[in-house]
This record gives sequence, C-alpha cells and structure tokens, in this order.
Amino acid sequence: MGLDVVEAVMEIEERFDVSLPDEEVSQMNTVADLAALVFRRVAQRLPPRHCAQLTAFYHLRRLLIAEAGVTRRDVRPDVALGRLLPRRRRDIWTRIRAIEADLPALELRSPWRPVLRVIRNGTLTLAGVPLWLVATVEYGCSGAFVASLAAVSALWLFGKVEWLIANDLPRSVKTVADAVYCIAPLDVSTEGKRLAAQQAVLDEVRRIVAEATGFPVEKVRPESVFCELT
Repeated sequence: MGLDVVEAVMEIEERFDVSLPDEEVSQMNTVADLAALVFRRVAQRLPPRHCAQLTAFYHLRRLLIAEAGVTRRDVRPDVALGRLLPRRRRDIWTRIRAIEADLPALELRSPWRPVLRVIRNGTLTLAGVPLWLVATVEYGCSGAFVASLAAVSALWLFGKVEWLIANDLPRSVKTVADAVYCIAPLDVSTEGKRLAAQQAVLDEVRRIVAEATGFPVEKVRPESVFCELT
C-alpha cells in the first residue's frame, strides 16, 4: 500500500469521522475491503435491525407465559402456536389480541365453515330473495328497504355465529415467529437504507482514493487492488 493510499485513508478518517486501526488497514487489499471497514465503523449510527421484532417477541412471550401457563423455554420463534395453545385457545387468544390488536382473529375451518356458508347462502337465496320481491311489490321502496335491512342483519348474525365458534389459529400465524411479524412487521425500508448507506460509503471511498492516487474515479472500481493504483 503506497503513500498515496495512506493519504487517502487519512482523508477517509477525517471525512467519515472514524478511526481506522493501522493493523486492519494494512490487511485491506481492495477498495471494497476498505469501504467495508469504513462502513463497519459507521454502522452503529444506522437504525439497528430486528430490534422491533426482538421487543415484540419478548412481549409476546410474557403474554403467552401469563395467559397460557407455558414456560420461557417453551416459547421459541420456531414453535407452533397450536402446540402452546392446545386448550382454551379461544379465551387465551382473545385476551392476547385485546393487548396486541395486530394479531389476526381465530378462523373457522372445515368442516363447520362450509356447512355454515351453505346454510347462509341457502337461507338468503330461498328465503331472502322471495321476501325482498314480495316486500317490494306490496310496500314499494319502504318494503325493499326493510327486506334489505333484514338480509344485512341475517348476514351479520351468521358472521357472529361463525366468529363465536371459530377456534382455529389463522393460516398466516402458524409459529411464534409469524405472530411476532404480525405485531412488528419487518421494516424493509430499514434494510434498504442500510444498503443505500453502504453504497454511499463505497462511492465516497472510491472518490477519495481516486483523488489521492490520480486515477480517474471510473478506473477505481470496488475490485481494484491497491498495489495496482500506486
């Protein structure tokens, strides 16, 4: 590593307000290596990844311990929620959702859901439509309004019944980790910011090295070896 590269390192330290140990700098072979070292030094200023998910996991674990009577050892990210909630699932899940509203509601799956939907659709088709036609003919707009209101009420009632007997965990929440991501979704923008910052550091290091060595910046590529730039 020539003196011009040493000057570039000093300029980089001043530009990024970091200290690069000589023993680490001496091991850098390429521009990309040096940029990676600089980025590691400034990375603590960027938003930490996954802290929101960790906080959500610990909070969910406390809720499961308190409500389901499981132990800390039982609650791991890859553990199926059905294993933690084999009994009294509806009561436990309702209490947890009262605190973590982002969690989805329980579902009603086979065989009851298709049966309820057949009954609902059959009732509305066989009884609702004729009732609406008779009410419209006999009472006009007011009759049609009352019949429509009765149909909406029937739909609400069937939905309420389905909700009351739903006891299956949502398909989107199979494990503890799935529940954590419902509470604290992965912030893709944070990872994007980190990648953008990493690219910005690399571009700035390339520019500084180009100025120090007298090479055009387009010739100073990430894979460029320092011994070839002196």
